[in-house]
Amino acid sequence: MSTDIRGSDKSLQDRLQLMLGVDVPDNVGAHLDRRVHASITAEVTRRRAVQPGPRRWPRRRIVAGLAIAALVATAASPVIEFFEGWHSEYDAVFALSTPIDQSVTDEGYRVTVVHAYADPFTVRLAIAAEDLEDRGWSEIAVGSPTVTDEVGRVYPMSEGHYDAQERTSSEGWLIFTVPADATEPGVRHLMVAFDNLAVRLNAAPTLANGDPDFDRIWTSVAGTWSFEFDLEFLPGHGAMPGLASTVGDVTVTLDELTVTPAATVGRIRVVGLRPVDWGWDPHIRIEHDGQDVTIHSMTGTIQGLQQDAPQDIVVFGGAPGFDDLSGTWTITIDQFHRDIYDPETGEGTGGESIVGPWVLTFEGPAADEP
Repeated sequence: MSTDIRGSDKSLQDRLQLMLGVDVPDNVGAHLDRRVHASITAEVTRRRAVQPGPRRWPRRRIVAGLAIAALVATAASPVIEFFEGWHSEYDAVFALSTPIDQSVTDEGYRVTVVHAYADPFTVRLAIAAEDLEDRGWSEIAVGSPTVTDEVGRVYPMSEGHYDAQERTSSEGWLIFTVPADATEPGVRHLMVAFDNLAVRLNAAPTLANGDPDFDRIWTSVAGTWSFEFDLEFLPGHGAMPGLASTVGDVTVTLDELTVTPAATVGRIRVVGLRPVDWGWDPHIRIEHDGQDVTIHSMTGTIQGLQQDAPQDIVVFGGAPGFDDLSGTWTITIDQFHRDIYDPETGEGTGGESIVGPWVLTFEGPAADEP
């Protein structure tokens, strides 16, 4: 049965909490911290190796905690063209988003909210920052502003990406989580406030041993950049198919699948994997009418059967999005894999895979079907 995301025997708040409210145990969190650190190190090395020239800085991912958070906003077009040719996913969201084109300049730093997009899961802001007086920084970056609405609800930042095409400017896609009580479609009045921007020093400071001092490479400039605008929140459409597939002792169930114009979000439940210290990674593939849906986020852990965790839940998100669920959906889990680490050193010593595949297929109805 297909329903608008607003419809269900549960309230929307309960449904979103069920889909997204997954706790990560401390030991798994520590493991993830190590893996993220290793991935960031590898990615920075790779990007430095392929950097094409002195006027093109690599696109970066920024974490929500980066403190780049908020005179009167005036409508104005950016001096340079922003957000051209990022990536098909970003380009699609940019085409769906609402032009805002508000700029504020403080102490020679201009911040522009270029476009904005919202649906039941996320608010996405395309924001540009410029150093109009070229103070000699090697980079400037936008980060995590404060985002609230007309009734005071706070939209926490979940992630962000930026691209520095020039030393004196950068553009960023910032993504914020919609509070569970703000998911209804309709127009809301949003306030976006920065109180500083991040800037990177030209000469990287070093520690006594000669290694880069990452705590001092970036600094900040204070200011006030505040914006207000109305934004339409687009609807989503969801189904709760309850499909299950069993291979050996392991059963995978597709509890829910929801689409918005910008994203595809699903929730699977796994029963039957044996308990392990660091958890199992599902290798998931999604197809819609033969078209691949690229998974870009996964929340939750699969630790295996435990006395206090009889089943494991994972929420995945991907792109592109769709106007409704119509068509043939195939979700395939090829395997569950785990990395094995030496408990003393934390170094990887190998891995193990539980191989499927687990295949879940269903026909999604159009938005106007019951």
